Amino acid sequence: MKFPLSRSKRVCWNGHSSLQMLVFGLAAALWNPSWLSAASFELSITPTQDCYGHLVVSAPLTEKSASVLSDGWYRDADLSPAGIGHVLVYGGHITFRTGTNWKATQKKIMKLDSVPEPESHLSWESRNGDLLLIEGKQTHFVYNEQMDEPPAKTSPLYRRSGYVHPLTSPAGFVLTDDFPVDHLHQHGLFTAWVNVNVAGKQVDFWNQAKGEGTIRHQKLIDQWSNPLAAGMHARLEHIQTPTNEPEKSVLAEDWELISIPHPSLHVLEWRSTQQNLLEEPVVLNQNHYGGYAVRGPAHWLSDQNGQGCQMQTNQTADRVQGNHTRATWVAMSGLAQPGSTAQAGVALIGHPENLRAPQPVRLHPSKPYFCFCPVVEEAITLSSDDKLRARFLVVTFDGTVPVEQLQELTTEFGATFLVDSNHL
Repeated sequence: MKFPLSRSKRVCWNGHSSLQMLVFGLAAALWNPSWLSAASFELSITPTQDCYGHLVVSAPLTEKSASVLSDGWYRDADLSPAGIGHVLVYGGHITFRTGTNWKATQKKIMKLDSVPEPESHLSWESRNGDLLLIEGKQTHFVYNEQMDEPPAKTSPLYRRSGYVHPLTSPAGFVLTDDFPVDHLHQHGLFTAWVNVNVAGKQVDFWNQAKGEGTIRHQKLIDQWSNPLAAGMHARLEHIQTPTNEPEKSVLAEDWELISIPHPSLHVLEWRSTQQNLLEEPVVLNQNHYGGYAVRGPAHWLSDQNGQGCQMQTNQTADRVQGNHTRATWVAMSGLAQPGSTAQAGVALIGHPENLRAPQPVRLHPSKPYFCFCPVVEEAITLSSDDKLRARFLVVTFDGTVPVEQLQELTTEFGATFLVDSNHL
Protein backbone atom coordinates (compact mmCIF):
# COMPACT_ATOMS: atom_id res chain seq x y z
CA MET A 1 0.00 0.00 0.00
CA LYS A 2 1.37 3.38 -0.94
CA PHE A 3 1.05 5.03 2.44
CA PRO A 4 4.60 6.35 3.03
CA LEU A 5 4.61 7.35 6.68
CA SER A 6 8.28 6.38 6.60
CA ARG A 7 10.50 7.26 3.69
CA SER A 8 11.70 4.45 1.43
CA LYS A 9 14.14 4.59 -1.46
CA ARG A 10 12.32 1.79 -3.26
CA VAL A 11 8.92 3.47 -3.47
CA CYS A 12 7.62 4.93 -6.74
CA TRP A 13 4.41 6.88 -6.13
CA ASN A 14 3.26 7.05 -9.79
CA GLY A 15 1.52 10.37 -9.25
CA HIS A 16 -0.91 9.13 -6.58
CA SER A 17 -1.03 10.60 -3.09
CA SER A 18 -0.62 8.29 -0.11
CA LEU A 19 -4.19 9.13 0.89
CA GLN A 20 -5.55 8.10 -2.49
CA MET A 21 -3.61 4.86 -2.43
CA LEU A 22 -4.82 4.00 1.06
CA VAL A 23 -8.43 4.44 -0.03
CA PHE A 24 -7.79 2.34 -3.16
CA GLY A 25 -6.19 -0.31 -0.95
CA LEU A 26 -9.13 -0.54 1.42
CA ALA A 27 -11.57 -0.76 -1.48
CA ALA A 28 -9.53 -3.47 -3.15
CA ALA A 29 -9.24 -5.46 0.07
CA LEU A 30 -12.99 -5.39 0.62
CA TRP A 31 -13.78 -6.23 -3.02
CA ASN A 32 -11.26 -9.06 -3.34
CA PRO A 33 -12.30 -12.11 -1.27
CA SER A 34 -8.78 -13.58 -1.46
CA TRP A 35 -7.87 -11.80 1.76
CA LEU A 36 -10.18 -14.17 3.61
CA SER A 37 -7.92 -17.12 2.81
CA ALA A 38 -6.22 -18.96 5.63
CA ALA A 39 -2.78 -18.48 4.07
CA SER A 40 0.13 -17.59 6.36
CA PHE A 41 3.28 -15.73 5.43
CA GLU A 42 6.61 -15.05 7.03
CA LEU A 43 8.23 -11.66 6.52
CA SER A 44 11.55 -10.29 7.68
CA ILE A 45 11.71 -6.53 8.25
CA THR A 46 14.85 -4.57 9.11
CA PRO A 47 14.84 -0.86 10.13
CA THR A 48 17.72 1.53 9.54
CA GLN A 49 16.98 3.40 12.80
CA ASP A 50 15.93 2.34 16.28
CA CYS A 51 12.13 2.04 16.65
CA TYR A 52 9.98 2.28 19.75
CA GLY A 53 6.44 1.43 18.65
CA HIS A 54 5.28 5.06 18.26
CA LEU A 55 4.55 5.32 14.52
CA VAL A 56 2.75 3.64 11.65
CA VAL A 57 5.07 3.15 8.67
CA SER A 58 4.99 1.79 5.13
CA ALA A 59 7.61 -0.23 3.26
CA PRO A 60 7.79 -1.91 -0.17
CA LEU A 61 7.69 -5.67 -0.61
CA THR A 62 10.06 -7.45 -2.94
CA GLU A 63 8.58 -8.43 -6.29
CA LYS A 64 8.49 -12.09 -5.22
CA SER A 65 6.82 -11.29 -1.92
CA ALA A 66 4.23 -9.04 -3.55
CA SER A 67 3.30 -11.80 -5.98
CA VAL A 68 2.31 -14.22 -3.19
CA LEU A 69 1.04 -11.87 -0.48
CA SER A 70 -2.53 -10.88 -1.39
CA ASP A 71 -3.90 -7.41 -0.70
CA GLY A 72 -5.79 -7.22 2.60
CA TRP A 73 -5.48 -7.25 6.39
CA TYR A 74 -3.15 -9.53 8.36
CA ARG A 75 -2.04 -9.97 11.96
CA ASP A 76 1.36 -10.78 13.38
CA ALA A 77 1.35 -13.98 15.44
CA ASP A 78 3.56 -12.27 18.06
CA LEU A 79 1.05 -10.74 20.50
CA SER A 80 3.70 -9.27 22.84
CA PRO A 81 4.45 -5.51 22.93
CA ALA A 82 7.32 -6.20 20.55
CA GLY A 83 4.91 -7.61 17.96
CA ILE A 84 3.64 -5.71 14.95
CA GLY A 85 -0.10 -6.31 15.42
CA HIS A 86 -2.36 -5.65 12.43
CA VAL A 87 -0.88 -4.86 9.03
CA LEU A 88 -2.38 -3.81 5.72
CA VAL A 89 -0.96 -4.97 2.39
CA TYR A 90 -1.78 -3.21 -0.86
CA GLY A 91 -0.06 -2.61 -4.18
CA GLY A 92 3.23 -4.21 -3.21
CA HIS A 93 3.55 -2.32 0.10
CA ILE A 94 2.98 -3.26 3.72
CA THR A 95 1.83 -0.78 6.36
CA PHE A 96 2.23 -1.51 10.07
CA ARG A 97 2.95 -0.07 13.50
CA THR A 98 6.57 -0.43 14.55
CA GLY A 99 7.34 -2.76 17.43
CA THR A 100 8.88 -1.66 20.73
CA ASN A 101 12.63 -1.88 21.45
CA TRP A 102 13.41 -2.61 17.81
CA LYS A 103 17.06 -1.84 17.19
CA ALA A 104 18.49 -0.53 13.94
CA THR A 105 19.56 -3.34 11.56
CA GLN A 106 17.81 -5.92 13.79
CA LYS A 107 15.82 -8.28 11.59
CA LYS A 108 12.32 -9.00 12.89
CA ILE A 109 10.44 -12.07 11.66
CA MET A 110 6.69 -11.60 11.34
CA LYS A 111 4.34 -14.54 10.91
CA LEU A 112 1.20 -13.14 9.31
CA ASP A 113 -2.26 -14.68 9.14
CA SER A 114 -4.99 -13.06 7.05
CA VAL A 115 -7.85 -11.63 9.13
CA PRO A 116 -11.02 -9.56 8.63
CA GLU A 117 -10.60 -5.80 8.79
CA PRO A 118 -10.36 -4.78 12.48
CA GLU A 119 -12.38 -1.97 14.03
CA SER A 120 -11.24 1.64 13.69
CA HIS A 121 -11.54 3.96 16.70
CA LEU A 122 -10.98 7.20 14.76
CA SER A 123 -13.65 8.84 12.61
CA TRP A 124 -14.35 12.10 10.78
CA GLU A 125 -17.31 14.38 11.34
CA SER A 126 -18.36 17.47 9.40
CA ARG A 127 -19.75 20.17 11.68
CA ASN A 128 -20.58 23.79 10.85
CA GLY A 129 -18.56 23.57 7.66
CA ASP A 130 -15.40 22.25 9.36
CA LEU A 131 -13.87 18.77 9.62
CA LEU A 132 -13.35 17.15 13.04
CA LEU A 133 -11.30 14.07 13.91
CA ILE A 134 -13.17 12.18 16.65
CA GLU A 135 -12.19 9.35 18.99
CA GLY A 136 -15.09 8.30 21.18
CA LYS A 137 -16.45 11.56 22.61
CA GLN A 138 -13.20 13.51 22.23
CA THR A 139 -12.18 15.76 19.35
CA HIS A 140 -8.48 15.44 18.50
CA PHE A 141 -8.45 18.48 16.21
CA VAL A 142 -10.56 20.58 13.86
CA TYR A 143 -9.53 21.52 10.32
CA ASN A 144 -11.19 24.83 9.44
CA GLU A 145 -12.62 24.59 5.93
CA GLN A 146 -15.07 27.48 6.10
CA MET A 147 -13.97 31.11 6.02
CA ASP A 148 -13.86 32.27 9.63
CA GLU A 149 -14.69 35.87 10.44
CA PRO A 150 -12.48 37.94 12.77
CA PRO A 151 -13.82 39.45 16.01
CA ALA A 152 -16.25 42.36 15.79
CA LYS A 153 -14.79 45.80 15.13
CA THR A 154 -11.61 44.38 13.58
CA SER A 155 -10.54 44.48 9.95
CA PRO A 156 -12.22 42.02 7.55
CA LEU A 157 -8.75 41.48 6.06
CA TYR A 158 -8.20 39.00 8.91
CA ARG A 159 -10.75 36.55 7.48
CA ARG A 160 -9.07 33.12 7.28
CA SER A 161 -9.57 29.42 6.52
CA GLY A 162 -7.26 26.45 5.96
CA TYR A 163 -5.76 25.82 9.40
CA VAL A 164 -6.11 23.57 12.47
CA HIS A 165 -7.85 24.83 15.62
CA PRO A 166 -8.55 23.60 18.20
CA LEU A 167 -5.78 21.06 18.67
CA THR A 168 -6.17 19.12 21.92
CA SER A 169 -4.07 17.15 24.39
CA PRO A 170 -4.89 13.48 25.15
CA ALA A 171 -6.86 14.67 28.20
CA GLY A 172 -8.87 17.06 26.01
CA PHE A 173 -7.24 20.40 26.91
CA VAL A 174 -7.18 22.96 24.08
CA LEU A 175 -3.60 23.86 23.15
CA THR A 176 -4.15 26.44 20.38
CA ASP A 177 -5.83 29.81 19.83
CA ASP A 178 -7.78 31.47 17.01
CA PHE A 179 -7.65 35.23 16.24
CA PRO A 180 -5.54 35.93 19.38
CA VAL A 181 -5.88 39.53 20.57
CA ASP A 182 -2.19 40.35 20.09
CA HIS A 183 -1.80 38.70 16.65
CA LEU A 184 -5.15 38.35 14.90
CA HIS A 185 -3.44 36.74 11.90
CA GLN A 186 -2.27 33.65 13.85
CA HIS A 187 -4.34 30.47 13.99
CA GLY A 188 -3.51 27.21 15.75
CA LEU A 189 -1.49 25.15 13.28
CA PHE A 190 -0.91 27.26 10.17
CA THR A 191 1.50 28.19 7.36
CA ALA A 192 2.40 31.56 5.86
CA TRP A 193 5.39 33.44 4.44
CA VAL A 194 6.17 37.02 5.41
CA ASN A 195 8.44 38.39 2.69
CA VAL A 196 7.75 37.02 -0.81
CA ASN A 197 8.86 38.40 -4.15
CA VAL A 198 6.05 37.95 -6.69
CA ALA A 199 6.79 39.40 -10.14
CA GLY A 200 8.97 42.12 -8.62
CA LYS A 201 6.53 43.02 -5.84
CA GLN A 202 6.97 42.24 -2.16
CA VAL A 203 3.95 40.37 -0.77
CA ASP A 204 3.28 39.57 2.89
CA PHE A 205 0.97 36.55 3.30
CA TRP A 206 1.46 36.41 7.09
CA ASN A 207 0.45 39.93 8.21
CA GLN A 208 -2.97 40.10 6.57
CA ALA A 209 -3.73 43.63 7.79
CA LYS A 210 -1.38 44.97 5.10
CA GLY A 211 -3.87 43.83 2.45
CA GLU A 212 -1.13 42.24 0.34
CA GLY A 213 -1.90 38.53 0.68
CA THR A 214 -3.80 35.84 2.54
CA ILE A 215 -4.27 32.08 2.65
CA ARG A 216 -7.52 30.17 2.42
CA HIS A 217 -8.92 26.68 2.07
CA GLN A 218 -9.74 25.78 -1.53
CA LYS A 219 -11.14 22.25 -1.39
CA LEU A 220 -11.20 19.01 0.55
CA ILE A 221 -9.71 16.26 -1.61
CA ASP A 222 -10.03 13.19 0.59
CA GLN A 223 -10.62 11.81 4.09
CA TRP A 224 -10.34 8.26 5.45
CA SER A 225 -9.89 6.16 8.57
CA ASN A 226 -8.86 2.60 9.37
CA PRO A 227 -7.49 0.72 12.41
CA LEU A 228 -3.94 1.96 11.81
CA ALA A 229 -4.53 5.66 11.20
CA ALA A 230 -6.93 8.35 9.95
CA GLY A 231 -6.13 11.07 7.46
CA MET A 232 -7.34 13.91 5.31
CA HIS A 233 -6.05 15.79 2.27
CA ALA A 234 -6.95 19.41 1.59
CA ARG A 235 -5.78 22.08 -0.84
CA LEU A 236 -5.07 25.65 0.23
CA GLU A 237 -4.18 28.67 -1.88
CA HIS A 238 -1.85 31.56 -1.13
CA ILE A 239 -3.58 34.59 -2.65
CA GLN A 240 -2.04 37.93 -3.61
CA THR A 241 -4.65 40.61 -2.90
CA PRO A 242 -3.27 43.93 -4.15
CA THR A 243 -5.42 47.02 -3.78
CA ASN A 244 -7.53 47.85 -6.85
CA GLU A 245 -6.28 44.79 -8.77
CA PRO A 246 -7.73 41.29 -9.26
CA GLU A 247 -6.48 38.76 -6.72
CA LYS A 248 -3.97 36.18 -7.92
CA SER A 249 -3.20 32.62 -6.77
CA VAL A 250 0.55 32.42 -6.21
CA LEU A 251 1.05 29.11 -4.42
CA ALA A 252 -1.11 26.00 -4.20
CA GLU A 253 -0.53 24.14 -0.95
CA ASP A 254 -1.61 20.58 -0.24
CA TRP A 255 -2.02 19.52 3.39
CA GLU A 256 -2.09 15.89 4.45
CA LEU A 257 -2.95 15.36 8.12
CA ILE A 258 -2.49 11.77 9.32
CA SER A 259 -3.45 10.89 12.88
CA ILE A 260 -1.67 7.87 14.41
CA PRO A 261 -3.20 6.28 17.52
CA HIS A 262 -0.85 6.26 20.52
CA PRO A 263 -1.33 5.07 24.12
CA SER A 264 -0.18 8.27 25.86
CA LEU A 265 0.22 11.01 23.21
CA HIS A 266 -1.67 12.47 20.28
CA VAL A 267 0.54 12.04 17.21
CA LEU A 268 -0.32 13.77 13.93
CA GLU A 269 1.82 13.77 10.81
CA TRP A 270 1.53 17.09 8.96
CA ARG A 271 2.65 17.13 5.33
CA SER A 272 2.79 20.35 3.32
CA THR A 273 3.49 20.62 -0.41
CA GLN A 274 3.61 24.16 -1.83
CA GLN A 275 3.73 24.64 -5.62
CA ASN A 276 4.48 27.79 -7.60
CA LEU A 277 1.48 28.43 -9.90
CA LEU A 278 3.06 31.31 -11.83
CA GLU A 279 5.21 31.31 -14.95
CA GLU A 280 7.88 33.40 -13.24
CA PRO A 281 9.90 32.43 -10.14
CA VAL A 282 8.52 33.11 -6.67
CA VAL A 283 11.17 34.00 -4.08
CA LEU A 284 10.61 33.36 -0.38
CA ASN A 285 12.98 36.04 0.85
CA GLN A 286 15.16 35.77 3.91
CA ASN A 287 13.17 36.63 7.03
CA HIS A 288 13.43 35.98 10.75
CA TYR A 289 9.98 34.36 11.03
CA GLY A 290 7.35 32.67 8.87
CA GLY A 291 6.87 29.14 7.58
CA TYR A 292 5.28 26.32 9.57
CA ALA A 293 3.81 27.66 12.80
CA VAL A 294 1.96 26.84 16.01
CA ARG A 295 0.01 29.37 18.11
CA GLY A 296 -0.67 28.47 21.77
CA PRO A 297 -3.82 29.26 23.81
CA ALA A 298 -4.68 32.69 25.22
CA HIS A 299 -3.82 31.83 28.83
CA TRP A 300 -0.22 31.18 27.75
CA LEU A 301 0.12 34.80 26.62
CA SER A 302 2.46 37.03 28.64
CA ASP A 303 3.17 40.62 27.62
CA GLN A 304 5.91 41.09 30.20
CA ASN A 305 8.45 38.34 30.74
CA GLY A 306 7.34 35.26 28.82
CA GLN A 307 6.17 33.33 31.89
CA GLY A 308 2.87 32.34 30.31
CA CYS A 309 4.47 29.31 28.66
CA GLN A 310 7.79 27.57 28.28
CA MET A 311 9.61 26.57 25.12
CA GLN A 312 12.48 24.21 24.59
CA THR A 313 14.25 22.49 21.71
CA ASN A 314 16.21 19.27 21.49
CA GLN A 315 19.27 21.37 22.39
CA THR A 316 18.18 23.92 24.99
CA ALA A 317 15.42 24.78 27.47
CA ASP A 318 16.16 28.52 27.07
CA ARG A 319 13.77 30.00 24.50
CA VAL A 320 15.96 33.07 23.96
CA GLN A 321 19.08 31.03 23.33
CA GLY A 322 17.10 28.59 21.17
CA ASN A 323 15.73 31.31 18.87
CA HIS A 324 17.02 30.96 15.29
CA THR A 325 19.04 27.85 16.11
CA ARG A 326 18.62 24.68 14.08
CA ALA A 327 16.37 22.22 15.90
CA THR A 328 14.98 18.78 15.25
CA TRP A 329 12.08 19.47 17.62
CA VAL A 330 10.45 22.30 19.56
CA ALA A 331 8.06 21.88 22.50
CA MET A 332 5.79 24.58 23.96
CA SER A 333 3.95 23.95 27.24
CA GLY A 334 2.12 25.66 30.08
CA LEU A 335 -0.92 25.36 32.33
CA ALA A 336 -3.51 22.99 30.88
CA GLN A 337 -6.21 25.57 31.59
CA PRO A 338 -6.51 28.82 33.55
CA GLY A 339 -6.35 28.28 37.31
CA SER A 340 -5.11 24.72 36.96
CA THR A 341 -1.85 23.28 38.24
CA ALA A 342 -1.81 20.60 35.54
CA GLN A 343 0.53 21.03 32.58
CA ALA A 344 0.08 20.24 28.88
CA GLY A 345 1.79 21.11 25.63
CA VAL A 346 2.48 20.66 21.94
CA ALA A 347 5.65 19.81 20.03
CA LEU A 348 6.71 19.83 16.38
CA ILE A 349 9.32 17.39 15.06
CA GLY A 350 10.89 18.11 11.68
CA HIS A 351 11.61 15.33 9.19
CA PRO A 352 15.29 14.83 8.28
CA GLU A 353 14.51 15.22 4.57
CA ASN A 354 12.96 18.69 4.95
CA LEU A 355 14.79 21.39 3.04
CA ARG A 356 17.80 22.63 5.10
CA ALA A 357 17.05 20.18 7.90
CA PRO A 358 17.45 20.61 10.76
CA GLN A 359 15.71 23.88 10.04
CA PRO A 360 16.12 27.13 11.97
CA VAL A 361 13.29 27.90 14.39
CA ARG A 362 11.71 31.14 15.53
CA LEU A 363 10.89 31.07 19.25
CA HIS A 364 9.07 34.23 20.27
CA PRO A 365 10.51 35.61 23.54
CA SER A 366 7.12 36.33 25.18
CA LYS A 367 4.24 35.27 22.90
CA PRO A 368 3.00 31.65 22.77
CA TYR A 369 4.03 30.85 19.23
CA PHE A 370 6.95 29.35 17.35
CA CYS A 371 7.67 28.25 13.81
CA PHE A 372 10.08 26.22 11.74
CA CYS A 373 11.49 28.83 9.36
CA PRO A 374 13.79 27.59 6.58
CA VAL A 375 14.38 31.17 5.32
CA VAL A 376 16.05 32.52 8.47
CA GLU A 377 19.49 32.30 6.86
CA GLU A 378 18.77 32.59 3.13
CA ALA A 379 15.96 32.81 0.58
CA ILE A 380 14.22 29.96 -1.24
CA THR A 381 13.51 30.35 -4.97
CA LEU A 382 10.65 28.37 -6.49
CA SER A 383 10.70 28.31 -10.29
CA SER A 384 7.46 27.76 -12.18
CA ASP A 385 5.80 24.49 -11.04
CA ASP A 386 8.52 23.88 -8.42
CA LYS A 387 7.33 22.25 -5.20
CA LEU A 388 8.48 22.83 -1.63
CA ARG A 389 7.77 19.78 0.55
CA ALA A 390 7.88 19.53 4.33
CA ARG A 391 6.86 16.92 6.89
CA PHE A 392 6.40 17.28 10.64
CA LEU A 393 5.08 15.27 13.54
CA VAL A 394 2.69 17.29 15.69
CA VAL A 395 2.72 15.77 19.18
CA THR A 396 0.42 16.86 22.02
CA PHE A 397 0.88 15.71 25.59
CA ASP A 398 -0.30 16.09 29.17
CA GLY A 399 2.16 16.79 31.98
CA THR A 400 5.75 17.90 31.48
CA VAL A 401 7.55 17.77 28.15
CA PRO A 402 8.15 14.06 27.30
CA VAL A 403 11.73 14.60 26.19
CA GLU A 404 12.61 10.92 25.90
CA GLN A 405 9.54 10.15 23.77
CA LEU A 406 10.21 13.16 21.53
CA GLN A 407 13.76 11.93 20.96
CA GLU A 408 12.45 8.45 20.16
CA LEU A 409 9.87 9.85 17.74
CA THR A 410 12.57 11.93 16.05
CA THR A 411 14.70 8.83 15.47
CA GLU A 412 11.81 6.68 14.31
CA PHE A 413 10.48 9.41 11.98
CA GLY A 414 13.60 9.09 9.82
CA ALA A 415 13.68 5.29 9.59
CA THR A 416 13.67 3.27 6.36
CA PHE A 417 12.49 -0.37 6.37
CA LEU A 418 13.75 -3.25 4.22
CA VAL A 419 11.32 -6.14 3.75
CA ASP A 420 11.68 -9.70 2.49
CA SER A 421 9.26 -12.63 2.81
CA ASN A 422 8.67 -16.29 2.10
CA HIS A 423 5.33 -18.03 1.61
CA LEU A 424 4.92 -20.65 4.35
